[in-house]
Amino acid sequence: MLYQPKPRTAAVIARNVLVAIAGAFAGLGRSASDGAYLDGMRGSELEDLGLRRGDDGSYRTFK
Repeated sequence: MLYQPKPRTAAVIARNVLVAIAGAFAGLGRSASDGAYLDGMRGSELEDLGLRRGDDGSYRTFK
């Protein structure tokens, strides 16, 4: 007999959507805290990580 998956219920679909939204919000908070951490670093510490702070405040890698 072939495998026949059960159709997804509305509750399962709603849960998956909420999990995806929560993951997106968690990612936003994490990137903001990473940016704040980098903002507090000295230039020499950034160079140890392979980063340089640009004139516009962004971070760029260098070789």
